[in-house]
Amino acid sequence: IGAWALKEACLFARRWKAAEGSGCVAINVSARQCRSRHFVATVIDAIKDADIVPAQLSVEISETMIGRSFDGVAAALVELRSFGVHTVIDDFGTGSSKLHHLKRLPIDCVKIDRSFLADIGAGAEADDDRAIIEAMVALGRASHLVVTADGIETAAQLALVFASGCDLAQGSLFAPAMPEDAFL
Repeated sequence: IGAWALKEACLFARRWKAAEGSGCVAINVSARQCRSRHFVATVIDAIKDADIVPAQLSVEISETMIGRSFDGVAAALVELRSFGVHTVIDDFGTGSSKLHHLKRLPIDCVKIDRSFLADIGAGAEADDDRAIIEAMVALGRASHLVVTADGIETAAQLALVFASGCDLAQGSLFAPAMPEDAFL
């Protein structure tokens, strides 16, 4: 299933570019998939088969995955990044990885988990979350990473993440999930 999903993501990236779209397609990969000795080859083959440039694909791994198998994940990310694939830590702030991993992993971006945004605009808990978001943005910036906020559903959340220095945001505030033909 993982190999099929990678292939479909790359084929979508080709169709998106043909429709004069820009940017890259992000795909989450599982821990099991990332630990496979064939993982990097599977990604590279999917890119080549779809006839896209590697920068059109962004591979997202969860922070939890890093804590479980740092060396294997790091090796895969080194190869992918050297090939030109974007690498992202997803669900940032929810896992058990060590902060020094940010310095040692070849990643381009951290994506702040949506759970830190859910209470924005809802009182005292929101103040705690705001401080955590600001700290995560500062940490990402200090590590020279792009910082993305995930799960933006309200204008208040968007205002907070951009005031905190986030580079990018994603969520249903911008568009709901939709079929490919509607997106294109």
